[in-house]
Amino acid sequence: MTVHDAKKFINAVPVNQELRKGLNRCGSSEEIKMFLGENGFKFDSDEFVEAWSSQVAKSQTKERHDEFNGIRMWWELVNRF
Repeated sequence: MTVHDAKKFINAVPVNQELRKGLNRCGSSEEIKMFLGENGFKFDSDEFVEAWSSQVAKSQTKERHDEFNGIRMWWELVNRF
């Protein structure tokens, strides 16, 4: 599990509709973890938050900052289990 994978995931989510659809279909934390692993991502919640914080801090436009905030809200909704 790595922060690097979480950063790759955060950057992939806006452009990979199939990734979002697949995660939206998951019905448990275990399914989410398995789906992420099958798609080359291995990270935990703490690593996601660390990666997200890093990406937000680096965002240079309001639009990019808002995009990262949207990803965080969506991720929390997906991980409601």
